[in-house]
Amino acid sequence: MSRLILTGVAADICVLFTAADAHMREYDLWVPQDAIAGVSPERTAWAVDIMRETLSAEVASTDMLALADWIARA
Repeated sequence: MSRLILTGVAADICVLFTAADAHMREYDLWVPQDAIAGVSPERTAWAVDIMRETLSAEVASTDMLALADWIARA
């Protein structure tokens, strides 16, 4: 299984589109909510919802999910 952690800015464009591409290629995704940013809280929340609900991404913040725990889930 291939796994990716996505972080960055433009959550509703760059991060979301990268997550969609990765999902189509069957990557397991973690997009930590506290490691992405957007132009507004509403647009960021919208993107996070899509990544969680449609792309099956884990979106727990880094203080709620440790890297080692996420890797261990594989």
